[in-house]
Amino acid sequence: MHSEVDTDTRSAFLDLNDPFLLGIQYNGETLGTTISRLKATFPQEAPWSEAALRYDFGLNLAVGERWLLTGEVGFLKVSRRGFELYDGVPNYESNALLNASLWYNPIGELALYGRAELSQHYLLGLDPMVYNQRTAKFFEHPYAQISAGILYTF
Repeated sequence: MHSEVDTDTRSAFLDLNDPFLLGIQYNGETLGTTISRLKATFPQEAPWSEAALRYDFGLNLAVGERWLLTGEVGFLKVSRRGFELYDGVPNYESNALLNASLWYNPIGELALYGRAELSQHYLLGLDPMVYNQRTAKFFEHPYAQISAGILYTF
C-alpha cells in the first residue's frame, strides 16, 4: 500500500502576529514563545509518502459441520519518504499482527462470527493518516479490537 500524506493545521490563534499580544507574558513565557513551541510539536507541513509492505500467514480450521476457526499472523514494514524526524519523537517502522475469529453457520447463507485483532504498535501501517510527529509516541503501545457480527450472503 502506498499513500501520500498531507496535513494542514489552521488556527487564528496560531496565526497571531500582533507584537503587543505576542509579547504578553504568562508564567515567565511570552505568548509568542508559547505559540512557537506549540507549532514545533505539530505534524510537518510538507507532504510525505508512506509505503507499507504486508506479509500474512493464515489458517482456516473446520471444527465440526457448522464451525470454522481462522487465525492469521502478519507483519508490516513501513517506509516513509520526505518525513521529518523530530528530536525525541520515536520512529516506528514495523508492526506485528495477530487475528483470530470463530465462525458459526446455523443455516444456509447466514453466518455469525466473533473476531479478535491485536497489533504490536497501534495502527502502524494500517492507517497512514494516523502516524505523524504529534502522534508517534502513542505507537509504542499495542492495540486490540474485538468485534462480532452477522453475515448474510444473497
